[in-house]
Amino acid sequence: MSQSVRVIEVRVIPRARKNELILLGKNRFRAKLTAVPEDGKANEALKKMIAKMYHVRISAVSIVKGKRSRDKTLKIEA
Repeated sequence: MSQSVRVIEVRVIPRARKNELILLGKNRFRAKLTAVPEDGKANEALKKMIAKMYHVRISAVSIVKGKRSRDKTLKIEA
């Protein structure tokens, strides 16, 4: 069974009023998260949101670049 991998870029806006994912272009998103950017809470919320959107497990989503930045590169394995 072959495994497909998708790489996306996400601009994160923490402490938003509601959780929202906005498509900006092919594989580029803006994610508004209610989570705070402390102790990895915003990163975990982002991974949950992306996993739900792509219908994969949370463990299939990983942050490849930008763990401490608003601009992140994520890898999704399906």
